[in-house]
Amino acid sequence: MPRHFAALTLAGLFCSTLLVAQSGSHPTTDAGTVRSYREANSVVTLVPLALDTVWSALKSSLADLDIPIQEEDLVKHDLAARRFKRVHTWGKKALSSLFGCGSGLTGPNADSYHIFISYVISVRREGTSGTKIVTYMDADAVNVPEGKSDRVACESTGAMEEAIRQKLASKLGVK
Repeated sequence: MPRHFAALTLAGLFCSTLLVAQSGSHPTTDAGTVRSYREANSVVTLVPLALDTVWSALKSSLADLDIPIQEEDLVKHDLAARRFKRVHTWGKKALSSLFGCGSGLTGPNADSYHIFISYVISVRREGTSGTKIVTYMDADAVNVPEGKSDRVACESTGAMEEAIRQKLASKLGVK
């Protein structure tokens, strides 16, 4: 297993471990409804459908949203990518609507810097007929236009995770 995927997987497993440790207050999902909530630097999505159905729809949803899949673990049901680049926009959305990377004199850094994004999405069975998706997304920004190489940490706004949830719900024919 490549070292970068192992590190991302460990980060995803760390988030999953925190979720288990803090159980008891998680919302459940009704039949026909896909729900998400933020927890432990990740977004958890509950889907009232079988893992195999959700897995294929999730991969298709990521492709539709132009989210690359660089690593795929078919046994653990993990998807990941490390440091793929976006500049200014992602699709029709300004990067500042997806990531907070601080601001400069010209506005949000995410709209002018090069953004390098990494993610791990873990898909697991939940109960007898549901699926839990844990998405951990991380990014950093580099001021390449001004010739700088220092990295600035970015934080997800949750908008990309919500776009994934909406696309997935649409593909699955649920709310």
